[in-house]
Amino acid sequence: MRYKPQRAQHHGFSLLELLLVLSILGVMVSLVAPNMSGWAQQDKAKTEALALQQALQTLIDQSWLAGRNSFIELRQGQLRLWQLQGQQWQEAGVLYEQQAGLEYQLSTVSEQVRNAQESLNLAGSMAWVALANGEYVPLRWHIKSNRRSYTLSGDGINGLQIKP
Repeated sequence: MRYKPQRAQHHGFSLLELLLVLSILGVMVSLVAPNMSGWAQQDKAKTEALALQQALQTLIDQSWLAGRNSFIELRQGQLRLWQLQGQQWQEAGVLYEQQAGLEYQLSTVSEQVRNAQESLNLAGSMAWVALANGEYVPLRWHIKSNRRSYTLSGDGINGLQIKP
């Protein structure tokens, strides 16, 4: 008669082993989670810079293609678009809406904005202009989260660029 070793009747993991693995995973997630929120904020600032770049570049291109002057008014966290219709300026709606939790700062050369305002016979509060010939008032738009900041800049002729 041959000896047959008995196999264990237990398959899988015990409850204690499963609880141990789950507690280790919980500790690891609690260590990693705070760092992930910083990445999300960084990505949020970059995503907003890209969205603003696309909105403004589209406006520049459309103004040039349509042969129409346009300007932006900043009001309550919104970029309001105004376009020249015949001889009158008409509000064309909201071009872009600034996101909560981010800081925005637009910098332009005030003399160039005043010159554009005078040449377009504008009396309103204008923040930025895109001209019918494809040019625009040079700008630097800083977008900042609590960890990262990006600058959207343009020289008035070439395409807009984003820099960290």
